[in-house]
Amino acid sequence: MNSDKASSPDYHAGAESIPLPDASVDTIILTEVLEYLAHPLAVFCELYRVTKPGGYLLISTPFLHPIHGDYWADRARYTPLMLRELVLAAEFQVCSIEPMGSVGAVIYDILRVAFGYAHANGGNKYFIKLLSGAVPLFRLIDQKMARQKIYINTGYFAVIKKPE
Repeated sequence: MNSDKASSPDYHAGAESIPLPDASVDTIILTEVLEYLAHPLAVFCELYRVTKPGGYLLISTPFLHPIHGDYWADRARYTPLMLRELVLAAEFQVCSIEPMGSVGAVIYDILRVAFGYAHANGGNKYFIKLLSGAVPLFRLIDQKMARQKIYINTGYFAVIKKPE
């Protein structure tokens, strides 16, 4: 499903009104979408409607990440508590909510955006190239500081289930 007709989606609809029958979908993948939703609870209720009993939602959402390049639509960041409350309000069950990335990934993302789309003239390709070469350093920082993921991370990945 897609809300952009130019991409020739199978279904053209908003997430609050999905043109599918009740309980017709086994698994829904919702990656990097929550931050754009004006009415996330309404969307989760609609996802509940179309998900089969025992079906799953796989969700990823940013947390400590700069505002996206499409800043006019980027609305929110979610903590694990907020995700859990949202999911439970729609009557789903939380299987897991795991942090992604750590200190190194957060620093990398901030620098990549600062010298990428947020930079004057659309970016600094030389710094971006240098930054790409430093990826092993940021991975090492993540490994050494992995215990801090609960406080400092790039986002969350959640596995959600509709009760049977």
